[in-house]
Amino acid sequence: MSRTSQQEPSDALADFQQAFEGISAKAYKDSAGILTIGIGHTNQRIAPFDKTSEWDMRHIMEVWRKDLQEAVDCANRWLNVQVEQCQFDMLVDLIFNAGRPKTLLACLNEGQVEDAETQLLRWIYYTDGGVRKVAIGLVKRCFARYQYWRGEDWLPFAQCPATSRNIEPLRALIAPLGYRIIPDRKSKWRLQRVA
Repeated sequence: MSRTSQQEPSDALADFQQAFEGISAKAYKDSAGILTIGIGHTNQRIAPFDKTSEWDMRHIMEVWRKDLQEAVDCANRWLNVQVEQCQFDMLVDLIFNAGRPKTLLACLNEGQVEDAETQLLRWIYYTDGGVRKVAIGLVKRCFARYQYWRGEDWLPFAQCPATSRNIEPLRALIAPLGYRIIPDRKSKWRLQRVA
């Protein structure tokens, strides 16, 4: 369906992002080694900070709204079609978290919604010393996005206690969706579609 108007994220997106980003008043390095503060804030252009920064809750929320608005503006600029609210929310979250998802956007703009949905599960990697690796936290977030996108319950993924040392809770959650996660010598883990 062609684009009729700009879209806005729903209030539920705030719960989703806070479940996965957390809130930190002090600067820290995320799993990919990127300096972060607040609710997943990394953009020095929007609000500069350094490793000694400490923010109060008012400032955290103010910066988060600016970060989120930038992702919303990008989603509206890059989309040529109207999408469901849950799909728009997760597109905004993906842009907020990882940048421009070119293939996913191309699929959406060509009306290939199922292909776009599958693209959500490709954002499980981070780079460590030039090597692409899979982070269990990113796998959880990607499957939560996948469920949210489909209008399904995403909370079990946010609450999943799986770690690199105990992957079984995550395996149990993704198996009914037709996927499994297996060890991989190069990237630690690999996501595999089960036929």
